[in-house]
Amino acid sequence: MTLLSLNNLGARGVDNENNKLNSGPNDLLIEAEVARILRRSTSAIKRYRLSGKLAFIPGRPVLIARSDLLAFIDNEKRRAALLHQPEAARLSDRERRVEEARAWALKAIAKKRTPR
Repeated sequence: MTLLSLNNLGARGVDNENNKLNSGPNDLLIEAEVARILRRSTSAIKRYRLSGKLAFIPGRPVLIARSDLLAFIDNEKRRAALLHQPEAARLSDRERRVEEARAWALKAIAKKRTPR
């Protein structure tokens, strides 16, 4: 998913008059506005809401606070950054030791099974 820079939303095709993301901190957006800002379908926004990734206010229309949208964008950026790290960098020290022990144990088992 491509996330837009908040400063470049107007220059990237979103109408500046309707650009709700640069409004006040307590503004509420409807699903269609969030979909347009993120360049995603309203179905994708609904999936984010129902999975708990994007906070919302239930009702008709469903409302999403600007601050919640910004938090969602930050979380997606962090998640994307973690996914692009090498696996070794993602593991904690304890997890790394467990993986090394597991690999050692598998090698030891494989040695016992090989015919001589």
